Amino acid sequence: MKYRILKTDKAEDQIRSIIHYLADETGDAMVALSYLEKMEKAIERLEDLPESGQIPRYSILKKQGYRVVIMDQ
Repeated sequence: MKYRILKTDKAEDQIRSIIHYLADETGDAMVALSYLEKMEKAIERLEDLPESGQIPRYSILKKQGYRVVIMDQ
């Protein structure tokens, strides 16, 4: 059973900020786009494997069933 992933507007804004930051810092838009692709794949995996995300440390998020995806550098 596939789950539906909902990204808040704030999450979308943060993803955009990360990608812009990476592009600016590396001077290479392809590096930023490659990282974006990795992020999107990690998020999509949660549709099939929602338990694969880590449980958040904040109790309010735990209670609401949120999961956290940690990305490498």
